[in-house]
Amino acid sequence: MPGSELPGPDVLPHGPQRTLTVELHGLHQAAGLPPARLVEAWVRGDPKCTETVSHTTFRTMLRGATLVGWIKWAGVVRVLAAHAVPSADSDAQIERFHSLWLGAAAPTEAPEFMRAPELAPAPPSEHTYQPVARQLCMPVYIVVDAPGPSGRREAQFDHVLGALLDQLAFAPRISELAHVCVVAFSREPYVVVELTDLNDLIRMPKVTCLGAVDYAASFALLRERMTADIAVLGEQGWAVRRPLVLLLSNGGPAQGDNGWHAEFRRLIDPAHRARPHIMGYGFTPEAYEFVKRTATFAAFRADLNEPVPVPGEELVRAVGSMLNSMVSSAVARRMTLSIPDAPAKSISTEDLD
Repeated sequence: MPGSELPGPDVLPHGPQRTLTVELHGLHQAAGLPPARLVEAWVRGDPKCTETVSHTTFRTMLRGATLVGWIKWAGVVRVLAAHAVPSADSDAQIERFHSLWLGAAAPTEAPEFMRAPELAPAPPSEHTYQPVARQLCMPVYIVVDAPGPSGRREAQFDHVLGALLDQLAFAPRISELAHVCVVAFSREPYVVVELTDLNDLIRMPKVTCLGAVDYAASFALLRERMTADIAVLGEQGWAVRRPLVLLLSNGGPAQGDNGWHAEFRRLIDPAHRARPHIMGYGFTPEAYEFVKRTATFAAFRADLNEPVPVPGEELVRAVGSMLNSMVSSAVARRMTLSIPDAPAKSISTEDLD
């Protein structure tokens, strides 16, 4: 699971906390390295687990960054043991991990059998509590507008989805920031991937073309999902930045079809708390004209001189630049983003609180 590797001894020193974390990684591996959200669902669905464990808490446990309460540990150990190969006795694993947890939790005054190694006293100033800012999160909605037949068109979209995932996933600073949702604009629009922490998204799914697009229903679905997702992220304690929509279009509305205008205006209405920044990519001349009309920030088009238009590098570079700039200016309310062959543009990145 990207982003949850065992830290080195320079980050997590040898001692009871590291031993506990190493054993958790072993059990996680034996269970098939399930994504954090799946572990969260297993714990929630097991009647013997008396406390929920969020996907972010599970990743914290894998990093050994802090010691969470035993009840959460017991739930995680129970469900991982139940899915381990070869099978593991859940009760025996819980008993073993409880001893390890006690060692990690023990104060230096504890009895010898559960005592943690003594640490050199730190200067008083180093013990001063410093408030920690909430972790930033930027929802990224990859919208696939892919009407028409399958085959070549689907291959084009597969290419761009893979390129975007690589851009998002393999830059550590970006992968810590982005939560990704994939939405298919179609005859009946649908959510391909629910909003997911990028560290839990191993690969982009294949998006199926389902004929002519209902653009009004599609924009309505996108607005509905954003509103619900951002509310949930806020409840989970994230500092949510304004969402980014990446609109990948291979068509656009038919000439004279203006029925989608009202829903699109609702999506970008300044009164809409979750209104997004929109960047577009058009695979055809008609699609490029559509994304130019809907993009609030930047629009790109495929190189029409190529026999088979494939996604250019401009969109992927722009996405990376935008998110990198956001990480670098985490406390700023505005940032400047440079797009290839275009003047620099300043956009708002305010929190949605």
